[in-house]
Amino acid sequence: MATIALTAQAPFKAAGSLFSFVGTAVAAVVAWNEKRNDLRVLSSLSDAQLDDIGLSRGDF
Repeated sequence: MATIALTAQAPFKAAGSLFSFVGTAVAAVVAWNEKRNDLRVLSSLSDAQLDDIGLSRGDF
């Protein structure tokens, strides 16, 4: 019985790394945008409203 050893690397390994990098970059932009929106909403609340949820202006 003959066996064949396949040791060639996948030709699309670099593309996988590129997609991984792009995916990480997109996730970072999405996280930044969510944080930006949260800060905008919190900044629009009054001091009394912030106190109701246990926050102060110095917390953010």
